Amino acid sequence: MKNYLIIGGGIAGVTLAHQLENRNLTFDLVDNCPKYNSTKVAAGFWNPIVFKRLTMSFNADILMAKLKDYYPKVEQKLGTKFVHNTPQLKVFSTKEERHRFIDKAIVSEVSQFLDEEPIEKIEGIKAPFGMGKVIGTGYIDTVEYIEKSFEYFESNGSFINKKIDYSEIEYTPDYAGFSGKKYEKVIYCEGYHAVHNPLFPELRLKPTKGELLILEIPGLSQDFAFAKSAGLIPLGNQQFIVGSTYDWEDMTEDSTETARKKLLYNLSDFLELDYKVIDHQAGIRPSSFDRRPIIGKSSVQVNAYIMNGLGTKGVMYAPFYSDMLIDSIEKGIAIDEVVDYGRMV
Repeated sequence: MKNYLIIGGGIAGVTLAHQLENRNLTFDLVDNCPKYNSTKVAAGFWNPIVFKRLTMSFNADILMAKLKDYYPKVEQKLGTKFVHNTPQLKVFSTKEERHRFIDKAIVSEVSQFLDEEPIEKIEGIKAPFGMGKVIGTGYIDTVEYIEKSFEYFESNGSFINKKIDYSEIEYTPDYAGFSGKKYEKVIYCEGYHAVHNPLFPELRLKPTKGELLILEIPGLSQDFAFAKSAGLIPLGNQQFIVGSTYDWEDMTEDSTETARKKLLYNLSDFLELDYKVIDHQAGIRPSSFDRRPIIGKSSVQVNAYIMNGLGTKGVMYAPFYSDMLIDSIEKGIAIDEVVDYGRMV
């Protein structure tokens, strides 16, 4: 009998699997490898700053420390490269915004993440008031991270490529049965599909559709990510992600002309170079009702657990909160009530 069955192979499920392996706990990870899911169309960017108020993002100090420790070790294990430490430049809209950024960089709770010296000009970027540098930002190549992890787990006999129906998992007081195997516990990392899971009836997700474009922009520096009315993240080979949109009504995974036009219009606010659109992707994010992760135990099934609600900050949240969930299950350490599934019960 294995210790865990993990349902779902996005950022949450894959990170949880690596964390279990780090503790010598056995598992199977099940995913049906769709072409696009919310992870694969996520920009994968981490940023400890909330630009609107220039304050620290939720738990950013502890999340950043865990992130910086976790991902490089997985890179080494998988023998690949998916972590990119890339400073982000906030393109100022006004003199007041510039002055406020500098003030916060000198003395504030976020000064460790802000450079006091503005950058005045980057070729191809329209920035009459200059730009402020955020230190410690970066992004995960989520496709590389997910696909290389799948290959690794498959080589170890711990990956199952399958779409699961809830009725296929049989629960008993002592174990859960699936596909002829037995598991001590099941953890659901299904993204927005969890709204249909009968084991978490109190779950309050607020699924959000996001769309992004991948552009080729010759001549633009790839040393920085940029943020103003849109976000621009370098991918190498003159390619950039521009994103992202938010739609709470359309829950299809089809890309739309409306989102494309909006992204390119916002981009025109600060990009002065010609570009070519080479891809357009859409996915549904599993955001929670209060924008906090959701981890914990089912209220109706003793050996079922959930990790969900990571939203747009999945790459920041996943390493820390997967560890917290495992600590809760294996060591009986209480989950922080701010992220505990129990807050919904």
